[in-house]
Amino acid sequence: MPLLAAEGEASRSVPSTDGAISMDRIGCVRLPAPLDAVVDVWWLRQYGGGLFLPLRDGTSGRPGYGGGRYALDTAKGADLGGRDGSLVIDLNFLYHPLVPVQRHLAVPARPPGNMISIPVSVGECLP
Repeated sequence: MPLLAAEGEASRSVPSTDGAISMDRIGCVRLPAPLDAVVDVWWLRQYGGGLFLPLRDGTSGRPGYGGGRYALDTAKGADLGGRDGSLVIDLNFLYHPLVPVQRHLAVPARPPGNMISIPVSVGECLP
């Protein structure tokens, strides 16, 4: 999927057990039908940097973790590749952060631009 330009600049700082995690929106990707949604792609300033694409969809919190799942987190090795301004995004690889298992952790939450209402019933699901 092509990495599209994001409208306006955005930076966020979210709390974590390691202190605040800073990230910058570097662009967005358009998810194909039936989702037909545009979600933001972020660059993490911690962990030596890395792409980050969190996603909260219509399945979040029913019954799994309400904070959503991650499609990309290159700082942790969750990266399917890409080249020439494009990314490989496969929602079959969506996975939960460690929070549902280790509740004492705080991890980067999904920003408002990464919420879609349609359920994505693929990827890792929690009971």
